[in-house]
Amino acid sequence: MTLSLGREAQDIENTAKPPATGIRLSTRLALAMVSLVVVTTAVLSLITYRSVTEAGIPRALDRLATKAMLSATKLETALNVARQDVSVIQGMTGVVQLGVMRAANPFEQVPDAPLREGIAARFLGALSAKPEYSQFRIIGVADGGRELVRVDRRGPGGTPRIVPETELIQAGEHDYFKNAVGLSKSDVYVSPVELQRDTGTESTPAPMLHVAIPLWTPNGQPFGIGVIDFDLRAMFDRIRAEGAGENQVFIVNGAGNYLLHPDRSREFAFKAGTPVRIQDEFPGYDEALAGGAANDSGIWKDRNGVPFGVGWAAVRLVGGAGLTILVAASYSNLNVGWAAVNSSALTGGALAVLLAIVLAIAIARSLSRPLVQITRAAEGLSRGELMAMPSDGGREISALSATFAEMATQIRTKQALLENTIESIGDSVLVTDERGKIVVANAAAKRLLEIVPGDGMTRTLRYFYPDGVTPMPASNLALVRALGGESVDDQEFIVVPEAPCVAANIVANARPLRDESGTLHGAVTVLRNVTEQK
Repeated sequence: MTLSLGREAQDIENTAKPPATGIRLSTRLALAMVSLVVVTTAVLSLITYRSVTEAGIPRALDRLATKAMLSATKLETALNVARQDVSVIQGMTGVVQLGVMRAANPFEQVPDAPLREGIAARFLGALSAKPEYSQFRIIGVADGGRELVRVDRRGPGGTPRIVPETELIQAGEHDYFKNAVGLSKSDVYVSPVELQRDTGTESTPAPMLHVAIPLWTPNGQPFGIGVIDFDLRAMFDRIRAEGAGENQVFIVNGAGNYLLHPDRSREFAFKAGTPVRIQDEFPGYDEALAGGAANDSGIWKDRNGVPFGVGWAAVRLVGGAGLTILVAASYSNLNVGWAAVNSSALTGGALAVLLAIVLAIAIARSLSRPLVQITRAAEGLSRGELMAMPSDGGREISALSATFAEMATQIRTKQALLENTIESIGDSVLVTDERGKIVVANAAAKRLLEIVPGDGMTRTLRYFYPDGVTPMPASNLALVRALGGESVDDQEFIVVPEAPCVAANIVANARPLRDESGTLHGAVTVLRNVTEQK
C-alpha cells in the first residue's frame, strides 16, 4: 500500500496542478484514503460475514444438539437408576418369601402381613432417599390386581408413609400392570409418560413414568409386579430452566404430542382430547427424524416459513414409547455474522471519516498484532495450552477473538464434561495407551485398585477365576486381551489385594481403542464390583 501511494504521488506531481478553485491534493488524498478504508471495510465485512456465518451456524447448531443431548442423558441416567432400583425389588428377601407363599396358587390370598410390613419398611427408607420417586408398590395378581404393599408421599407435609391395609386398591386394570406382569423375569417395563394424580386423591396431575418388573414364584408363575412411580416434574423443570433465555425447549412423545412446551397450555393437551403436536408447529419434524439419528441438528421452518435452528436427542424407554427432547433457536439468534458485519461497518465508517489518515497506519499495526496473537493462541490450543486473546484491534478482531474464545471454551467444557462423566460413573473405568500404561482411572477405580494414572497400581493384586481358587494369569485379564485387539464381555474374576486381603468379585468388559485406520492406540475396560450381589 505504501509503494502504490508513493507512485501515485509522483504521478500527480509530474502533472499540471489543478486550478486553484478545484479540490486540493490533500483533500483528494483524504477522500481517496477514506474511500479506500470504506471499500476495504465493506469487503472485509463481507468476508467476515461469510466466514462467521459458515463457521458460526454449524457450531450454533452443534450447541443446540449438545444441550438436547445433555438433557436426554440426564433423563436416561435417572431412568437407568430407576430400572436398577426396581430390579432390586425382585431380589429382596421378603419379596422372594412372598413368592414362596404363593407358589401353590398365586391368585389365592395368604396371611403374609409380617412379610409385607418388612418390605414396606425397606420401601420407606428407599423413598426417603429418592425424592424423584412418588411411590413404591407391590401389586399382586390376586383380587383384580390388588396392591400388597404401597409406600407413598401422603404423610404429614408430604413425607413418606406406609399406606395402611384399608387404603390399598386394585390396580390390575392399568396398562403398566398388564404389560409388566407378562414379561420374562429379567425384563423391566417403562410406561409412556402420563399425567397422574396421587393415588386416591384429587391432587394436581403430574407427569409420571411407571417402572415395573414381574415378580415370580419359585415354580415360575408370576404372582405380581414391583412398581416405582417416577415423578418427572422436577426433571422437566430442570430441563425447562436449562433451556431458558433465547432458546425454546420441547419434549414430545412418540406421536409428537407435547409433554413440555414454553406455552404450558399445550402440554398434555392430547389428554383433554385436543392434541397439539409438534408436527403442527414444525411440519418437517417427521422427515427430519426419519433417519433415526438419536442426536442431531438442523434448520427447520415453522408453519409460517420462519427458519429455526433445532437440536434434538432421543430418549429410549424400554417397553414404552420413546421421548424426544428438542432445543430450538430462531435463525437470527444463530446468525451472528450480520451483527458482526453491521457493527464493523459502522465503526469503520465513522473512524474513516474522522481519522482516515491518522488511523490508516494505526489500523495496519493493530490488525497485524492481534492476528499474530490469535494465530499463536490457535497453535497453543492445539497443544492444550491456554493463551491470552487480544482485546484490541477493532470490531472485526474483537468478533473473531470472541468466536475463537467461545470455541476454546466449548472444547474445554466438553472435555470437562467427559472427564466429569467418567469420574462420576459408579463402576471402575480404566483406559490405557498402546503400551499398557494406565492414562485414565476414575474415582471408583482408584478406590478399588488403588491406581494412580501414569504410575499404575500402588499395591500388589492377585487374580483368580470365579471359583476363587484357580489363579488367573494377568495375560487373561479383559484389559490385557483388549490390548491385543480382542473385545471382552462379562468376564468374571476375583481380585485379592496383598493387604488388606479383602477379595472382590469383578465383572469386566473391555474394548480395544482404534483410530479411523484401525490402528490400536490403547484399550478401555469397565469393572463392576458385584461382591455384594454374590
